[in-house]
Amino acid sequence: MAHIDIRVVEGDLLATNVELACFKHAQSFYGADLAAVDRLTKHAGLSEALFAVPSGDVRVVTTNGALAAPRAAFLGTVRLGDLRYHELRLLAARMLLVAQAEGARTLATTVHGVQAGLDESEAVLALVGGLVDGFQRGLGGALTEVIVVESRPARAQRLRAALTSGLASTLGVVVHAGGFRIERSAGFRQAAPLASAGAASLAAPRLRRDAVRA
Repeated sequence: MAHIDIRVVEGDLLATNVELACFKHAQSFYGADLAAVDRLTKHAGLSEALFAVPSGDVRVVTTNGALAAPRAAFLGTVRLGDLRYHELRLLAARMLLVAQAEGARTLATTVHGVQAGLDESEAVLALVGGLVDGFQRGLGGALTEVIVVESRPARAQRLRAALTSGLASTLGVVVHAGGFRIERSAGFRQAAPLASAGAASLAAPRLRRDAVRA
């Protein structure tokens, strides 16, 4: 049976050893994507202009050792002040589409929008809710693991607690010591916390993919 494992880990997204690292680009550089672009321009010889990705577009680059992941995807979103929970759901589904196109088995990202005022628990539920929605619709290809990376230990613990509560009543979810396993099921129905977090827009995402190889 197809499955996807989801874990929240403490650490640095730039140093996380996965096949694909995913960053948002909210029409300016912030947080994790700012740090990644700084590393890629200094150590991989890429131009900063390469990462100014319009909302709805995606750019995939090879990192040439500048990041632990060999490939990085920058997904354009609305401006940070306009980022809401339903955008996080759609962003998560777009990540699955990129992973599928890249043939990636492992993916890492972080919780988005918290520094812009979104509630951290709702933000992680919206992100994971979008991942679960997309996976149950058949997205993801060969992907088997998604790692949500958080640099602050206390926040990482709270995010795990929020997901434990949100996933507890979800059919097809196995909770284990390392995180959560989602098994694809024709009869899948999400638990209320995951189904409602950012559920204002559940339309299928439109992904205009612009893959770049450095």
